[in-house]
Order: sequence, then structure tokens, then C-alpha cells
Amino acid sequence: MKKKIFVFTVLLSLLSFQGLRLSAQENEAAQYLLIPHDPVSLAMGGAYATSSSSIAMAAYQNPAAIPFSEQKFGVKAGYQNWQPSALNSSFLNLGAGCNIKNKVGIALGLTYGMEQSYEIFDELGDSQGMYKPTELQLNLGLSWRFVKFMSAGLNVKYGMEKYNTGTLSAVAFDAFVMADVKYLKITAGVANVGPDVSGFPLPSSAKLGLGSDLNFGKHGLEVLADVDYYFINATSLAAGVSYDYNDMVFARVGGRFGSNSAAIPSYLAAGVGGKFFGVSIDLAYMLPVFDTPLGNGFCISLGYSF
Repeated sequence: MKKKIFVFTVLLSLLSFQGLRLSAQENEAAQYLLIPHDPVSLAMGGAYATSSSSIAMAAYQNPAAIPFSEQKFGVKAGYQNWQPSALNSSFLNLGAGCNIKNKVGIALGLTYGMEQSYEIFDELGDSQGMYKPTELQLNLGLSWRFVKFMSAGLNVKYGMEKYNTGTLSAVAFDAFVMADVKYLKITAGVANVGPDVSGFPLPSSAKLGLGSDLNFGKHGLEVLADVDYYFINATSLAAGVSYDYNDMVFARVGGRFGSNSAAIPSYLAAGVGGKFFGVSIDLAYMLPVFDTPLGNGFCISLGYSF
């Protein structure tokens, strides 16, 4: 009981501190921290909080889910195109996760991003050539299953954006507790909590996730829903469904719906996947609806797990 009280106290302290510290600013720094880099999550609207079906990208999502996974080890590499009609960013992603005796989870994540080039001018208005901004993100996730039905997880994130005028760095933390009771999974915590970057807050939020895994013989169904309350007075809902046949062929659909001040605009997405002898290929495509700049973006990955 003391362990449970300690974990919940830490989470409530982080939430209270962040809520008091941030003012209702509309501009947020390091919004790349919100981008889903796993096509499985992206195809389901970015929902991830209660999913334990894949542990390779847990350092970007919820490491507390690792001890509840059937996988012992997973690794995944991928390529992503983000906001093709605006920033036209490209990301190379790499993630790995390890489940130690369904008790302890460890995860790592590395992302390198490149935005659309733009022209640089000096004080006299003369062109100095083209410049391509870059981004680097490094994540570490740890988790501990302290009772049979409940675990706690912490992500530590370091991000760096490089522009022609300099470099901006950000450090952020996720902290979650997760309960897995029969067919229902519940996650609560805070995401992207950290110090301001050049006077602007991070896209921090309080997160609640619900999920369920259902199996009907060779047919499986995973339903996920995440609700975020951002401390700049914005909200979003991410929800999706994944269907699989014999844990080999997958079809996914989902969407993210948020207020206009949310860092990531609303979108719908769909995806497919396949897994054979531990090797998986997953693809997500963002549908061009809601006049969102995310339309026609995609993410593809190749992974291995056992």
C-alpha cells in the first residue's frame, strides 16, 4: 500500500507543479514531442496510453505498458513524412524495448528529423543560400510492475532543434500509472512535463487512457482512447481500433479531435500491418480531411519482436 501511495503522490505533485507554473500561453515550444512516431499508434489517431501490443516504441509512449506485454524484446525502425503541405518534415525513427520477467521495462528511442529548406537573407537582403532545419530526439523509458495488476512508468526525453540562428534544447518527462484488470486497461498521468524553452512552455498535458483487448478465436480487436488536457487550456481526444487475424494481418483506423489551440490539429488515419515469425511491417496514412496540413502524411516501419 505504501508503494501505491508513493507513486500516486509523485504523479499528483508533477501535475500540480506544472499546472501552477504554466500560464495560458497559446504558443508552445518543442511541439515535435507530440508527434506519434509509431505507425501502429498513428493509424489509431495517436492513441497509445494503454496499448501493450508492441514495446519497441514505448519510450515515445507509455513504458508502464511494457510489463503487461506478451513480448520480451522488440525493436523497430521507421520513416515518416509529417505535414507534407506545410513543413514537409521527414523523420527517421528507431526504438527498442525490453520486458524483464514481466516486472521491469526498459525502452530507448532515437529520432532524427529534417524540415523543409528555406532561404536565408542577410541584413542587406542578400541571399545567403538555403538552410534545412533539423531535429534530434532521444528518449529513455523505465517501468516497474509493483503489484500484479498495476505498474508505473517514467520517460525522460531530450530534444534539440537546430536553425540557422541557433539551437533550442528541451528536456521533458512523462509519468504514468497503469492498471490492467481483465478486459479493461486504464492509464493516468502527465506527459511532456518540463522547464520552459526560451520563455515558452512545453506541450504538457494530463492524460487519461482507456483500452481493451478482445479475442474471438483467430480474430482480435484492440480498442484505445486517450484524452489529453493541455495546460494551455486545450483538450484533445485520440481514439482508434485495430483488428487482427491470427495475429498476422492487421487493419487499423482512428482519429484525433482537438480544440483549435491544441498543438496537433485534428486528423483521421488508417493503416495496415503484417507479422510473420516475429518480423513486422506497419504502415499508417493520414487522410486529407478537415483541411489539415497533416493530410497525405504517412509512416512506415520494419520491426522484430519475440
